[in-house]
Amino acid sequence: MTAMSFGRAASLTALLLLLGGGCFAMRDRRAFDEPLRPDRVAAIRPGVTTRFDLLKAFGPPRAVARQGTTMTFPPPGGWRPGGESVPSEAFLDLFKAKRPLRPSEVVFYYEASVRKETGFLILPLVGGGVITREAVVDRLFLLVDEGTGRVEDVIHRRAE
Repeated sequence: MTAMSFGRAASLTALLLLLGGGCFAMRDRRAFDEPLRPDRVAAIRPGVTTRFDLLKAFGPPRAVARQGTTMTFPPPGGWRPGGESVPSEAFLDLFKAKRPLRPSEVVFYYEASVRKETGFLILPLVGGGVITREAVVDRLFLLVDEGTGRVEDVIHRRAE
């Protein structure tokens, strides 16, 4: 084999390795919070379930919305830096559509988040491909009367 033929063969082999070296699609889901178990959510009974029952089943709420206040809490997933400030009215308005709220009513907010990563990588090219990260969040809003200590209403928005 001549030096020229060997050089062409080596170049062709390198090109084939780069182009055909492999590619793959990836999908990954990582939970950051304790999941909101469907059986525990289904067990919540307005007028019966107490604040103590909630703490026992779900732990402390991620946020509590009181009329006239602003809540600040970390963003969903825990993997992004920063925090969010949200007027409590945004949470209370979910329940105001059904009836006027009493001053003693607050909203307990729970969430369970999962970081979902999807992508397409081309190897061995460094940086070749695309990866998308997003937080998928299961949300639970509970209207609680602080006077009676009982749950008045429930809204559960399951993650897609």
